[in-house]
Amino acid sequence: MLVTGLLRLPVYVLTERYSLGKRLRKHLIAILVVPGILATAPLVRADENLLPISPAPSTTAAENSGSVQWGPLLRQSLFFLGVEHSFRVAMDSDTQAGMGGKFFSGYWRSVSNLHGWADGDPFLVNYVGHPLQGAIAGDIWIHNDLRYRNAEFGRNRAYWTSRLRAMVFAWAYSEQFEIGPLSEASIGHIQEHSPQQGFVDHVITPTVGLGWMVAEDAIDRYLIRRIEARTPDRWVRILARGFLNPARSFANCMEFEHPWKRETGYMALDHAIYAKPQRHRTESLTNVPKFEFTVHATGMPLAGGRNTANCAGGGGSATFNLNRLVGLEADVSGCKMLGLESNVSGDSLTFAAGPRFTYRGFNRWTPWMHVLVGGQKLSEEVMYPDRKEAVLADPPAGMNPHQLHDLYTTGSSTTALAMQVGGGVDWTLNRTLAFRVGDVDYVHTLVRADQAPRPPDLRVTMGVVFRIGD
Repeated sequence: MLVTGLLRLPVYVLTERYSLGKRLRKHLIAILVVPGILATAPLVRADENLLPISPAPSTTAAENSGSVQWGPLLRQSLFFLGVEHSFRVAMDSDTQAGMGGKFFSGYWRSVSNLHGWADGDPFLVNYVGHPLQGAIAGDIWIHNDLRYRNAEFGRNRAYWTSRLRAMVFAWAYSEQFEIGPLSEASIGHIQEHSPQQGFVDHVITPTVGLGWMVAEDAIDRYLIRRIEARTPDRWVRILARGFLNPARSFANCMEFEHPWKRETGYMALDHAIYAKPQRHRTESLTNVPKFEFTVHATGMPLAGGRNTANCAGGGGSATFNLNRLVGLEADVSGCKMLGLESNVSGDSLTFAAGPRFTYRGFNRWTPWMHVLVGGQKLSEEVMYPDRKEAVLADPPAGMNPHQLHDLYTTGSSTTALAMQVGGGVDWTLNRTLAFRVGDVDYVHTLVRADQAPRPPDLRVTMGVVFRIGD
């Protein structure tokens, strides 16, 4: 994909994966050509000037009806998908090596290889590149969600409803990119061999992508608009909008629009089109939502004991509230273990469900506790440098890079019963959104210390809570 491909390039160069010969020059050409096409694509629009100054668009009947432009949404999503896969085929040697062979059997092996949390990609790809992908997909949805696309960042229900809808679409797009008919699993079968198929991208892409979208919205409202208010220079405004909102700019290109476009207008000199913050009446926030969906960042920073290691990752939970006090919660979380011995890597995947008890006596602060029972899967991989050097120096004929990977590594995993007990507190922003200020859990697993590296028993999370159905 284009996003993660650009992020992988420095890793490839630093590890000397590509020489400075013809092959590297070919990939550098791809890096220059593909973004060049994306940058010039909006200029095919003959009905706009290069630097358009347009008033805010009037509300249409379609917008009043709250419809979604499904046709343009599908076309723009397929264009984005085509750009990503074209970049993979041009840039990624693993994808190129896996283009042959039987399609259906390779696809099935890739999909069924889903194991633990990590997928073998570097931190930059998993936790920067994939969230950027999720933010771009979410922005494509926002451009076509006529009812909510003009919603502005702030403490209003319309904005957070729109971003929740965008996150759901980003998740669907991510699933298609990972394991769908036109995916990494079907084009190149790169997930066919361990450790290339984990839960990390399925969780991080939409959840951290949501955070990326919200961050760009805040930057657009509080920083870019200040820059535009201080200068009439169009190029300064274009650069500010383009570079400070990269996901939105890329999504605009998928729509064959100028990267600096905004739904409230292009580059108006009159800043009256910018909506001023509105004072919202005080409302009771102690209502009981039917469902609460939480996306959170997970850390297990207090390592201690035998064979334990720091662990960082993320996850999500869903709660169905039976009444004001009791709800049923399901949680899936994963993390990558840090600070293990040299040439050893590991990850943890926890899944559990159980009752949750909530006190709703305050207006904004909501303390709660839960007792969850489920399982924990711990995975470990050991890489042998001497064996790797020998295999890469004289690789067996007919084997792709992921098959070679199995010749110099050994992997193992173990799953056991786990219990999660703890609690936290949420701060409610409005009837749609709350922030998980803190959640501290004790996670006890029956996996023995000598079976696999383990994260610490104490888990700390923070995140965002979406409240649906009063």
